[in-house]
Amino acid sequence: MTWQVGIGRRVITPRTPVWLAGYGTRRVPEGTIHDLWATTSG
Repeated sequence: MTWQVGIGRRVITPRTPVWLAGYGTRRVPEGTIHDLWATTSG
């Protein structure tokens, strides 16, 4: 029996400014400080 494992990681930060849900019009998108990452294993 052999095991095969894979992992992945990818940046999912939008390239254009996106309004965040729950903030309404109180705050205009200003850019990014940190990238958003999606990580998976299986």
